[in-house]
Amino acid sequence: MCGIAGYITLKNLTKNEMELNISKMLKAIIHRGPDETKSITNQNYAFGTNRLAIQTLKHGSQPINNTRYIAGFNGEIFNFFELVEKFKLKSKSEIEMIVLLFHKYGPNFVEKLKGQFCIYIYDKRKKELNIFRDKFGIRPVYYVLTKSKKFFFSSEIKSILSVSDSEHSINGYSLAFTSMFWTNIGDETAFENIKILQPSSYLKLDDNFNLIIKKYGDSFFNNKKNIATIDLQDSLTKSVKSQLFGEVGFCSYLSGGIDSS
Repeated sequence: MCGIAGYITLKNLTKNEMELNISKMLKAIIHRGPDETKSITNQNYAFGTNRLAIQTLKHGSQPINNTRYIAGFNGEIFNFFELVEKFKLKSKSEIEMIVLLFHKYGPNFVEKLKGQFCIYIYDKRKKELNIFRDKFGIRPVYYVLTKSKKFFFSSEIKSILSVSDSEHSINGYSLAFTSMFWTNIGDETAFENIKILQPSSYLKLDDNFNLIIKKYGDSFFNNKKNIATIDLQDSLTKSVKSQLFGEVGFCSYLSGGIDSS
């Protein structure tokens, strides 16, 4: 469970101001990634990650910054080794692989990934930010585009609130949704103007601060496969095995709740 955060502004700020802002954002979610805190900044952008190291411990430092892209992510790519082998990629980490696939296939690369993730990729040449959320929405990411042409995103809302210069009052729709459904609906959150990127979606912020959000892939719920023909034991075994590739230990636990037991 890493923590990601980012900040883009049209107005030039000093590098010290940008570093201070991303530092505040990452500090607010430091509990998500105690192994490493790293950020990359200039006068118009700042991106950072609090890393919880699970895979490629020595080579997985992020965000990475090459001649064209800055990228980081929260999550795990279960078919990492499979993709590296299939596409003959010179990659020592999941985030390196992600950038290589994005460079080759564009936003459609995300459909090749199996896992739980929230990924951000900033194209320095085009001055475009892309953010991708996994198909089931396991890993969250929140964002806001303010009237003053500032864009913030993070794994948790408190990170955005620590630096945003906009008023973020309680969202009345959120109160109604939570009272009725026990959760928010769509892209709504508990705060006005702060949104959550929905599952199976990616967000693009271009150099003119136009915000575009699109869905990708086929919805699981539209899958017409007859579930009665699925071998449940085999499917569960394959699912568990596909996630046991980390370089750290793993365990299982039992809940004491009646409903989940």
